[in-house]
Amino acid sequence: MEYYKIKIVMSDKAGVLNRVTALFSRLQINIKMLALDNTDYSENADVTFGFQCTEENKKLLLGRLEKIFDVHYVEEM
Repeated sequence: MEYYKIKIVMSDKAGVLNRVTALFSRLQINIKMLALDNTDYSENADVTFGFQCTEENKKLLLGRLEKIFDVHYVEEM
């Protein structure tokens, strides 16, 4: 298993972070690091996740994250 970091820009609304972390839970991926920050635009939040999983699970996670309506973009670091 490899350690990965991703950055997600999402809407700063109630429930969005819960939907994202629930996706980690459904794929049985343990979040090792979480950093949350506001962006230059007050309606968005910049969240960085650190986690450990297989390459296949990471690809599946990234694909499903991009389908969440309030997620604007996902960037692998």
